[in-house]
Amino acid sequence: MTKKVINTAIEEILVSNSPFEYAHLVKFERPFAEDSETSQFRTNANRYAYYTDGPRDISFDDGSVDHDGNSNGSQVYRANRILSLGNYSETTTPRATNMSLTLSGEHLGTSIVLQGTFTNATFTATTELYKGEPLDFVELGFREGDKIKFTKSSGNFSTSVSTLTYIITGFTTNNSVIALATTGNDADDTTTYPTDANTQVTLSLESGELSAITDEKIVSDLSNPSFLHREVFVHKVFIDPDTGDLAGNSSILIFRGIIATCNLSEGETASRVKWGLSSHWADFNQINGRITTDEIHRALDGRSQPQPSVAIRPEYASDLGFMHAETTLNQIASYQTTESRMVVKTKKRGGIAGFFGGTKTYGVEEKYQVDNEVDLSVNLQGKHLPIVYGVQRVQGIPIFADTASTNSKEVYVTYAIAEGEVQGLYNLYIDGVPLICADKADFDVRNASNGTDKDNSQLQCYGRADRGDTLGGSASQNSNSLTEVRAAISELERKIRLMEKETNGDPEDERLLEMEGELWSLEELYKTLILGAGSVVGDTNAKGMYHEQIGSINHPYQMEFHFFSGKPNQRASNLLTTKAAANGFKRQADYYEGTLPYWSPNHRLLDTAYVVTALTINEDQTTVP
Repeated sequence: MTKKVINTAIEEILVSNSPFEYAHLVKFERPFAEDSETSQFRTNANRYAYYTDGPRDISFDDGSVDHDGNSNGSQVYRANRILSLGNYSETTTPRATNMSLTLSGEHLGTSIVLQGTFTNATFTATTELYKGEPLDFVELGFREGDKIKFTKSSGNFSTSVSTLTYIITGFTTNNSVIALATTGNDADDTTTYPTDANTQVTLSLESGELSAITDEKIVSDLSNPSFLHREVFVHKVFIDPDTGDLAGNSSILIFRGIIATCNLSEGETASRVKWGLSSHWADFNQINGRITTDEIHRALDGRSQPQPSVAIRPEYASDLGFMHAETTLNQIASYQTTESRMVVKTKKRGGIAGFFGGTKTYGVEEKYQVDNEVDLSVNLQGKHLPIVYGVQRVQGIPIFADTASTNSKEVYVTYAIAEGEVQGLYNLYIDGVPLICADKADFDVRNASNGTDKDNSQLQCYGRADRGDTLGGSASQNSNSLTEVRAAISELERKIRLMEKETNGDPEDERLLEMEGELWSLEELYKTLILGAGSVVGDTNAKGMYHEQIGSINHPYQMEFHFFSGKPNQRASNLLTTKAAANGFKRQADYYEGTLPYWSPNHRLLDTAYVVTALTINEDQTTVP
């Protein structure tokens, strides 16, 4: 039987049943951006936090090297940081395992304003009292090994920057002096020390192993939980109880994995930051769904930059499909309809009766305008995208919602359905009612062709589920005519931009007006091609609606939907890209200020089955179905 290879000194202790103490050493990768030149994550020592659940600090060399191949040497694993380390087990077969790591979060967000002097690699507080007590950095929550940031209250430091980031290596003089070390020697590191004397600064705790869970988003609609997929190593060391030496100056690596989840809990007496870890075998584990958020899908770093090497697939890093998946749309669509009413009028009678003041009363039908409102509010949030095996009914997850910029009754919503590719879309439920008739009795009443009560039904239906009928669509977006029209639109848009420069945007220029009229005609033709799909049908071939098919219904409202089966290389929806290319969405035209395209060919939603719907609401509706 194969034996685990461990250090001989450790093996001797275990075999001889000698007394020993043990401790776990946790090496925790802090959130950092990848190297801009190599696109690799740097591995120098100060990129990591070092903790132990032992009663005292432990110095240990794990044999690691930095990104340039130089030894990182021994590092001090700090005690009294780990509250608990989850259980683990070893097996003879490779499998995905999980572990939890809980750290104290009492000092999360620690920040103080004080005066101090920088000298070489130290910072000496010149503020003697803080909140009425002698200033003590340890009492204020700072510890050896913490990553900290100095922010100058006004202007720049002598190093020509306003912020400095270091690692605390120790405290002296009653904990009023901090010994500092740089985080590395790369372009985004603080590599030098200032010489400012008695300057006012804000000192804040920046240890990513605690603060990353609460990091603010850099821009309003793009961000990243930058701790995801960072590495964690857990070593077990054996200690001589008499001397305190490590057996063999070695360890047993009991866990190596990545950060998968996080949780921050606040209590009346304590705060906890709990990390969920998955072993590297989890990379080969069965796919179990994703969260529908842009930051996780594209593996955005702390600067909102995608990380191809960290994303589940490198292609995801450029896939913008979930960019709006956590956007809230609060909008009331107001529009008018014409209704009739009887108005009573009077007029003076003729003849003698009129002479004596007689009048005649009569009714007249009058047309008038009625104001209508529809609540189009949609609160989008990231949710778990399920894996679908076999035939299942799943709830759609809205990941995009907007209205047309010129017509508030025209609503677009995209629903994610499943992780990975599915065979087809067999049925569609709208407000809980299926598009495929349940059985013959349902068919006789609701079917769209000759149902006995089809006009009064909540939703007309097609085919019969009891005999195996499924949805069928038509008019795939792959047609050559669509490609030709889209190319013509793009070329005409280019010419219009050039003409606008030539005419200084004169809205009355005849050439510009003519080109804009032609563009409108092409866009209407494109919309007719892509939305002019025939009504859905009940197919008997049991294939369902397949990839890139579109269909429509016209009762009780006009709705078109476009299905994508979740192929690994699928294209973006032409329906949305065309609308966005013309700045045709309400939120896009009035509110969106992002630097990324609102919806483009890069919004592909790779490996995601989804449906795009375009709905024209009517006067009987008060909400989006």
